[in-house]
Amino acid sequence: MKKDKILVVGGYGDVGRRICLGLSEHYPDQVIAAGRSLEKARQFAASTGGKVLARQIDIAGVVPNEELQDILLVIMVVDMPDAKFVHQCFEQCVHYIDITATYKLIEQIKDLNEMAIRHGATGIVSVGLDPGLSNLLAKHCVSYMEKVDHIDIHLLLGLGDNHGEASINWILDTIQRDYAILLNGRLTKVNSFRDGKQTQFPGGLGKHTTYSFNFSDQHVLPETLGASGVRTRICFENRRITALFALLARIGFFKLLKYKPVRSIYKHLLNAFKYGSDVYAVKVKAYGYEYDTMVQMEASLIGHREANGTAMATVKTACLLLDNEIESGVFHSEELFDLGDYVDDLEGVDFYLDNRLPVAT
Repeated sequence: MKKDKILVVGGYGDVGRRICLGLSEHYPDQVIAAGRSLEKARQFAASTGGKVLARQIDIAGVVPNEELQDILLVIMVVDMPDAKFVHQCFEQCVHYIDITATYKLIEQIKDLNEMAIRHGATGIVSVGLDPGLSNLLAKHCVSYMEKVDHIDIHLLLGLGDNHGEASINWILDTIQRDYAILLNGRLTKVNSFRDGKQTQFPGGLGKHTTYSFNFSDQHVLPETLGASGVRTRICFENRRITALFALLARIGFFKLLKYKPVRSIYKHLLNAFKYGSDVYAVKVKAYGYEYDTMVQMEASLIGHREANGTAMATVKTACLLLDNEIESGVFHSEELFDLGDYVDDLEGVDFYLDNRLPVAT
């Protein structure tokens, strides 16, 4: 059987739909929207006029190898508890892309590097908005330095956007837990949504205070770019809501999210509450050395609809993988690609790239 299909797991969700539609423009009759509900997959496929196919697949159970016989590439849009399915993909010589922001899962996928090489498969993680484009912005900044020291990443989200259920669940899971990252070359404990830092976003978004959040890029970039420490922070477009979240974190409210009734109420509020626009922004500031002088470099992007930004970046990554000869193994996006590979293909995304000589701090 010919292996030429692209299986998008979670393909009928908000992000998955956009990925399927984007890929179908490049690979007609090859894209499959898949998930536990065959009915939802078929309904979405029918709405595309046959551009996208439908298939039922449940990665929580045992996936028969026959389901992967015609698959060239799997794109995972939903979070998994472990990397067992990725192991199965590589065994069946299937390429794999994952948009997860959960570092523990990314680590497990990276641990399958030798298996991917052995079976001639390529896996790409740190794909999407953050991680993903944030990693590429950081790589762009570092390319202007002789030696990188540390990197700050700031993410801004508008609350007028429709954030999917998976995205909200990930935020609620992440915000209640502290974590450890490499800072100044040492593993350091960080409190979620604490330690605010002011930053100026471009494009008229103004100055905001961003707070620590456990995105995977800050765990990955010290290894891939050689930084002594990376810190990723988040804020909302509405400064009052950001301040409220910071207050709730300070008094320990988010620890209560482990209780189902509290989590259910808070999840409902996040789904129902729409205040502001659908803007998102990512800003990266890298610090390093040029001729023994400390310098800094900035790069940012602004877009609308977070799901759309994630989908466009994922579609481009898939095209880069399928249309080029890329070595086998498991890689972070910045290990294979540059920001320049993406800037012309992300419709509606504005880039602010400080390409001048680095300015001494």
